[in-house]
Amino acid sequence: MTEELVRSFVKVLNVPNQNQGVSNNLRLCVLENIRKLCQAGTEGHKNVDDNFTSMMTEFFNLNIGAGSSDDSVDRKLDAFLARKLKHMELNSAFDSELNPEILQAMINLNCQGIYLEKLSTDLIHWDVNNDKQHHLMRNLWTNPDSTGSSSQMLDDVTIKMKVELEKYLLSLCHYVIVNKDIEIRTVFTSYENLLQLVDKCVDSSQCFQMSISILNFIFITTNCDERLQQFIPCFIIIVKNRVPSHKFMVLYPSHLSSVVILLDMDLDILESPFRDVYVTHTLAHLKRLHTTSLHDLIMLISHYPQWFDEYFGKELSNEMES
Repeated sequence: MTEELVRSFVKVLNVPNQNQGVSNNLRLCVLENIRKLCQAGTEGHKNVDDNFTSMMTEFFNLNIGAGSSDDSVDRKLDAFLARKLKHMELNSAFDSELNPEILQAMINLNCQGIYLEKLSTDLIHWDVNNDKQHHLMRNLWTNPDSTGSSSQMLDDVTIKMKVELEKYLLSLCHYVIVNKDIEIRTVFTSYENLLQLVDKCVDSSQCFQMSISILNFIFITTNCDERLQQFIPCFIIIVKNRVPSHKFMVLYPSHLSSVVILLDMDLDILESPFRDVYVTHTLAHLKRLHTTSLHDLIMLISHYPQWFDEYFGKELSNEMES
């Protein structure tokens, strides 16, 4: 009987707009009773059981994608450009097809998996200047469970929350530089949400790439501050230790992953003749990178400081000989 009542209430709530007048009083009565059930701390408050949650879930699920259509080619191209040119912070030319309030309600009801598929294709089109959408994006960013296991969704949330990520990392670097008496390793447990950011970097290549790019910009701007020279490789090591070794290089941009494979080698375990050959070939790649992008070169050497003397020592020797 309860299940039948739930279905009936869902139908009442879901009456098309043009027919609202037919059962408007009944709709208002149902909604008023739902509000009473949801009012925490009031006299006569009732516990919300599975039947009530089931009713709300069914209603939200029916309405989450109301009026939405399959992605057009233009819409997919727009999403591709927004992801590819994330550094330009492009705004989508398309509006979101989902209601952020309904999505938030489903998250509150812990309806894991129901909204994720639709949200994963729509999130890239959200407007960070829209208060309701920005509020939900912030919740998705701060609550790791909200995005499920979808790396694509976490990638898109990271792109949309770029400004927040920049503010956070700028504040973090300021904390590291100013508090010189604090050991670098302890920063990861003492600074709020830093380990959560590490976990996001493990799960999302976009988050990792944006984070290391921002850190590199701050590192260069501060004239390679000594404290950041210690912090950045420590950050990389902690991320690396939390991801399978064969996947770590994939977190980097594709044009750098092959160089990272070469740099990520313990030179001390190599015997002398082979070590010299290995270093020579790796330095050739670094020199090409020096020509194409000095910022990328500085970033990788800051991640692998053991290569600093190898690279700049050989460069200095060559200049002296010439």
